[in-house]
Amino acid sequence: MTMADVGFGYALEQRLRNRGLVTEATAAILAYCFVQLGTRTVTASYKPGNLASERVMQKLGMCRHDAAT
Repeated sequence: MTMADVGFGYALEQRLRNRGLVTEATAAILAYCFVQLGTRTVTASYKPGNLASERVMQKLGMCRHDAAT
């Protein structure tokens, strides 16, 4: 299995936001991909302007690489 075979998304009710739930869950998913699946690279995206999702990726050490146009 490669990372191309793996995908996930999330949506939270307003009352559950800003508690670190997405950061914690995403960290666990990334750990599984790297350790259990042997994935070397992970790509991610978020909707423009979604600063919360951008921050989650930053907290987890992900680097920004803009897609070629």
